Amino acid sequence: MSTRPVSTVLALAVAACASGGSDLDLQRPPPGPPLHLAVTALLPGEALELLVEDATPGATVYVLAGHPGTWCPAVLGGSCMDLAPAPSVVGSAVASLDGIATVTVTPPVSLPVGSTWSFQAGSEPMALRKSQVVDRTVPAPCTFGDVLADVPMGAPHDQDNIDGDRDDHVIVGEGGDIVLRDFDLGLTGIDYPSPYAFANHAFDYDGWTHTLVIYQYYSPTPRLRRIDPLTGADVGAEVTTTLNFGNGYVDRFGNLNVVNRAARGVYTFDTSFAHTDTWAGVGLGGNGVDVVRNVDSTRAYKVSGTVGGGQVLDVYDLTLHGLPWLGSYSLPSVPGSIYLDLTIDENETLYLTDRANGIVYALASDGTMLGAIATPGEVPHSLHWNRDAHALYASYVVSSGVYALRKYCGW
Repeated sequence: MSTRPVSTVLALAVAACASGGSDLDLQRPPPGPPLHLAVTALLPGEALELLVEDATPGATVYVLAGHPGTWCPAVLGGSCMDLAPAPSVVGSAVASLDGIATVTVTPPVSLPVGSTWSFQAGSEPMALRKSQVVDRTVPAPCTFGDVLADVPMGAPHDQDNIDGDRDDHVIVGEGGDIVLRDFDLGLTGIDYPSPYAFANHAFDYDGWTHTLVIYQYYSPTPRLRRIDPLTGADVGAEVTTTLNFGNGYVDRFGNLNVVNRAARGVYTFDTSFAHTDTWAGVGLGGNGVDVVRNVDSTRAYKVSGTVGGGQVLDVYDLTLHGLPWLGSYSLPSVPGSIYLDLTIDENETLYLTDRANGIVYALASDGTMLGAIATPGEVPHSLHWNRDAHALYASYVVSSGVYALRKYCGW
């Protein structure tokens, strides 16, 4: 991944902090708190993003690549990295005021399929702070719609029932519970067993606070909850009696944005500012609004129009107050279509379900049709594009009482 020896880089970093080897060991503070590393899919010839969180603002963060093991160079004064000697330096970056450092590189096209690399971040060698080790395997080439995994699941929730956290998990709402799965859909644990059947109507992972925001729709009081996705522990709750969510997402500013059905045929797009219980509608309104999704860039998308025909894709600017409308695009004209769930990848390819006709469409951001996954007789429910797995996840009603969770090759 790189030709720079990591010992040289770390030695230079240490030299900037201390002048003598013997004094260095005597003055060395204890190791600092861990960093957190997120790594996107390892694809030959395509950009690889390595995002480090929880770093000290202004500190230089190094990302290393190699294979599992233990490596304790003298420059770390007894501390060790969890990689075999001697790993390569993928790159380095200075942490922002939010403690985030991002390194982006392009792996060589010659990287062999099936090869696995282990990544780890480190900073402040005087008091070593390091991340967990993240493994990535080069996947075999695939074609849009190829099924990469297919497992049975509990009954999917009505809306927005798949997401992902920062720890290589796919979070799924099934059978009334919040369930934790790995990238290949193996069951790793149940995070949040709900006391109310199908109460977890919609949810989204909040990367700012590393919590899962859940909308629970049950009488007498609809409720917003915030939980730790690894433990299921409540870390806060918001209660509302006025919002009836069709779907929602946490945007890159940390606000929760939801489609609210105020009454039959009356919809608004509401925002909760900075995780407070202060809500403001931005006047998007309109008939048949069913879903809204954010983009990592600057735009939001929602499906509007009349269910069963005439639905359109509206586009809004996330960067300006009031989310000004940028335009709309017609959706595929299929008789009786019911477009409900939408997700988007890092290239702004949109994926959209048509529940009535058993189709998942891939669309360009201007609405141009790219391809479709047709499953006649089945009902696709929710979609989630996972950047780290570089895959599309979809839940299905296969037949009465039979449900499936699938991992697809994306566009």
